[in-house]
Amino acid sequence: MDRSKLSLFSDQACAVSLYLLLLLIPVSSALIESLFGFAFLFFIGRLMTTPGLFAQLIRKEKIVLLFFAALVLSLVNSSPFLPISLHALFLKWGKYIVLYLIIAQTLNTSPRVKKALVSISVGLTAIILDCFYQLLFHVDLLHRQAMMQHANKIMALTGPFNHNNGLSAYLSCMLIVVLYWVFSKESRVVRSVAGLVFFFGLFILAHAYSRGAWFAFVLAITILACFLRRFLFIGISMLLTVLLSIKFILFKCFTFRDSGRFELWGIGFKMINQHPLLGNGIGTFMARFRDFSSSRGISYAHNCFVQLWAEAGFIALAVFIFYIFTVLREGVLAYQLKRDYILLILICAIISHITSSFFDTNLFSSQLAFLFWALMGLLRGAACLSIS
Repeated sequence: MDRSKLSLFSDQACAVSLYLLLLLIPVSSALIESLFGFAFLFFIGRLMTTPGLFAQLIRKEKIVLLFFAALVLSLVNSSPFLPISLHALFLKWGKYIVLYLIIAQTLNTSPRVKKALVSISVGLTAIILDCFYQLLFHVDLLHRQAMMQHANKIMALTGPFNHNNGLSAYLSCMLIVVLYWVFSKESRVVRSVAGLVFFFGLFILAHAYSRGAWFAFVLAITILACFLRRFLFIGISMLLTVLLSIKFILFKCFTFRDSGRFELWGIGFKMINQHPLLGNGIGTFMARFRDFSSSRGISYAHNCFVQLWAEAGFIALAVFIFYIFTVLREGVLAYQLKRDYILLILICAIISHITSSFFDTNLFSSQLAFLFWALMGLLRGAACLSIS
């Protein structure tokens, strides 16, 4: 097999692996880890058989590579938890960054981006059906995961996720993505099916009972409405979201209030004060938790940005925020140039994800972290396609 054929095969096999990964993100962490491994191997094959691709990747992705370098700097304060930091650096954050790079360099043509949206939408549909099964039988079909009981015996849907907040964060992004098909120029059947999936998804989101994801979804769909000027459809969607959720949201606000988040954020800021610039070592938040709180149960910070600051320092946090801003800005500029709905949908899905990440652990949860970096990679690939 000559070099060009091997490069083409590696490229196509990598794309197929990524489609499957996007499909199975909500289903199984083990499966998406395996599919990431396949995508990585095929991408290495492509790098080895495509002259100039590696240099192009380095040139185009300086900011995210700078972010990884900032994470490396936090290792100076990792002792005595250096093994934990190295694991988090390479097998978590490093892996997610590599996924972003692979997707941005592979799913960067219009047909491939649309196939990626098909994979995401099919996965979303499967999860919604699984949640209806869980609503009827109190366990989900995929993992036999039980519903989560809140106060006053209110049961929250989880689907195949370990927690209702995980399901909510996933839905708040993916319901935005499925709107692409509702507003697209596809057949009436496709648009009708997508509309049904969307409205059934709103019902499931309401019964997952997460305030953070609920707020993130409302914010994202409001931004989408302002750009698309589809105020009637999205206004009805927002009204349904509020009507379905408001009773429990208010109940949860009065009963749980901040759910202990303010205390956890305070612990996070104590860690930040210890090493504000370079952090206490990536991945060490829970390992160091007892040094800053003797009474509270060991937990994530429930604010991804506070936890990243505590672990990796202000330099890493600032570069990370700048990276997100840069990719979103490229997406907005590309949308203004081409008026491609895909760009706007991905922008709003990412906004939903980072908003809910302010209240939860999305970037430290394997499935939701894969989802964030995958969406960023898709937007980067789609934006470069539109600008070129």
